[in-house]
Amino acid sequence: MTEAKIKCMIVDDEEVAREVMSNYVEKVPYLELVATCQDAIEAHEKYTKEKIDLIFLDIEMQGLTGIEFLKSVTEKPKVIICSANKDYAVEGFDLDVDDFILKPVTFERFLKAVGKIRIDDKDMQVKENYFYVNENKRMVRIELDNIIYIESLRDYVRIVTSQKKVITHQHLSDFEAKLPTDKFMRIHRSVIVAIDKIQSFTSSLIDVGEKELPVGRNYKDQVQNKLNKLL
Repeated sequence: MTEAKIKCMIVDDEEVAREVMSNYVEKVPYLELVATCQDAIEAHEKYTKEKIDLIFLDIEMQGLTGIEFLKSVTEKPKVIICSANKDYAVEGFDLDVDDFILKPVTFERFLKAVGKIRIDDKDMQVKENYFYVNENKRMVRIELDNIIYIESLRDYVRIVTSQKKVITHQHLSDFEAKLPTDKFMRIHRSVIVAIDKIQSFTSSLIDVGEKELPVGRNYKDQVQNKLNKLL
């Protein structure tokens, strides 16, 4: 079976940087370049029209910064920040990005970053009603029906079920991309909740019985629309 390619978009206001990253993408067989953008506004428009799995994102751009772009996107893909300013690393990881590469980007560092994403993409495969995750080199089975919520812990996630709590080395975006959208929804940059475990809700909080979970500002409209359908 042919491996599905990871569809990429490059967002950078420097033409040379876009050319370098484009050349790198073309050298890697499992990557496919879908779009290159010179600013985040153009990127936002293309992202709504194209299927994008991975974005190589600059931060300091005119009009809309890379950070502002990330905050404006509710359905987040994999993101690798490429910036000459290392101070953006912490803010980027707070937004659940997958990696941060300091410019100038070498091909060796590029390969390391996309290689991690390729491995992560294979780590979790959701079957009909369960999946396995790696916790301390032990594969743990998680039943979808038992999940209450999943929360981000930077490079890890905590899966809280009705029976146990499991911590695994993955990103929240991995789960968002693979869990069924009719059963789960992301309500915050750090939280995915099981819809059938919601006991009560307001515009800013969701009660799942044992805990009240915050609804992120950038997710409020989407969450409210979905919750209104339950009434």
